[in-house]
Amino acid sequence: MSLIQEYRQTEAAIEELKQRLEQLNSDERLKKEREFEKQRHHFSY
Repeated sequence: MSLIQEYRQTEAAIEELKQRLEQLNSDERLKKEREFEKQRHHFSY
């Protein structure tokens, strides 16, 4: 594989991951889990 092909594949993979992050960030279940983790972390000290 040429370097430019690897670059383009990596770039495409990053775009896919960015889209997935956007989907996850708008998911209420994730927001609840993150809040739970934050509280759990706070109480662990």
